[in-house]
Amino acid sequence: MKKNLLLLLLFPALVFSQISENPKINTFIDSLGSGTNYFFVEETRPGTIKVMKKEDMQYDCIETPYYWSTDLFWEDKNRNYWRKSFFSCSEHTAEKVDATYLNFVKNNFETIKNEEVLVYKTKNDSISGDRTYTFFKTSNHEPIKNYVFRIDSEKISKRLETFRLTTQGDNLNYEHNQNLKIAELDRMIGINE
Repeated sequence: MKKNLLLLLLFPALVFSQISENPKINTFIDSLGSGTNYFFVEETRPGTIKVMKKEDMQYDCIETPYYWSTDLFWEDKNRNYWRKSFFSCSEHTAEKVDATYLNFVKNNFETIKNEEVLVYKTKNDSISGDRTYTFFKTSNHEPIKNYVFRIDSEKISKRLETFRLTTQGDNLNYEHNQNLKIAELDRMIGINE
């Protein structure tokens, strides 16, 4: 009974972490068909405001307490590869891209599923008696990226706090995080923006 209740309580979090905050993106993904391989990265930037000209607004803005953007990558039935960018009030026309991004995800899907971005850790754990003390840093105004992958009908999501990936300093987990396949994909996308 307790196990079923826990699953029931967690179910909405599991479902909603694998869809976009923008209903336009979810509708667009639904239009691609159920057999389509795709992934998207939704980046939220707390404390950021984007000013848009009225003529650039394509639909009513989705109200959120932060700025976000989403890049969607997919392969169509004709084996063409596409990228489409969405924002809170607009979207760009889909553009053809090479297979690099989606092939990288397909080739590394099992690794991406199982790897974990570690916290920004400043010291090794300290044990005193029956207690373990962990030393880490956090940042509450750094961009957060939510990656959602659908490959061969399997859907997963990975949340990346960029502070853990990009901050070298005294982060004992910096090298580990930089060597993750999800971090490599993030760099590939960032280079070609």
